[in-house]
Amino acid sequence: MSIELEQVFEGAYFLQQGKKIRIKGTDLPNILQVIDTLEPILIERAELSLFRFSTMDRSTGTILRSTALGNKFWLKPGMGGKWFVGVDEVLTSAYIYYIHQLQRLFFSLFEEQLRYPSDEVPTGKSAKKTYYYKPQHQVGSIVVEANHPRIKKGYSRKAILEPVPDELYYLTSDMRLLIRSKRLGYAIWEVVESPPLFVHDGKPWGLQLAAGKTVTEEETAKAGKWLLDHLIGNEVNFS
Repeated sequence: MSIELEQVFEGAYFLQQGKKIRIKGTDLPNILQVIDTLEPILIERAELSLFRFSTMDRSTGTILRSTALGNKFWLKPGMGGKWFVGVDEVLTSAYIYYIHQLQRLFFSLFEEQLRYPSDEVPTGKSAKKTYYYKPQHQVGSIVVEANHPRIKKGYSRKAILEPVPDELYYLTSDMRLLIRSKRLGYAIWEVVESPPLFVHDGKPWGLQLAAGKTVTEEETAKAGKWLLDHLIGNEVNFS
């Protein structure tokens, strides 16, 4: 699997020449020079145990981690390396394959970073100011005229460094789930076609609440507006 610029963020774990690495802020400005050497890390039980996940149900293979907020985040194995995502009592239809996807999803929901034990943030008197609770930078991209084997002929992408925005909403990479941050009262919607909230690029888009208490129709409409703006803002026109 090729790693795209949008998947790279400060704190993400990848494989490089068979060795696990953690992306640092200083790596991001020159990420295009090494992006073709990065490989994703598959989600496996051994990896999850390093992030303090434990077995929830041996019969189904479900793995659980409790959050600082008291929520239960769990993963249920599926076919072909898929791991289906669950929060509290709700098993969603969304699935992930890789550690960096898990990291982004977990942070978007609970504003907690998943770190390997060697990268855990020190506490107490040993804590250093150079450790951050929230990632400080991510990679953005702009389209420029050039030649590059990874991009459509005649175009390439130039990496630019930008601050991580305060993510009140997050759309999973498979575009199955829209997640609202705990700061607005955490909620999860499944992205559906019916009933539609809007039509974009000839396709109906709607949201069906999967998890979250006392979510109103108005809040769902606001989430739909964010989704539409997100879809429009992330379009790249190569014509």
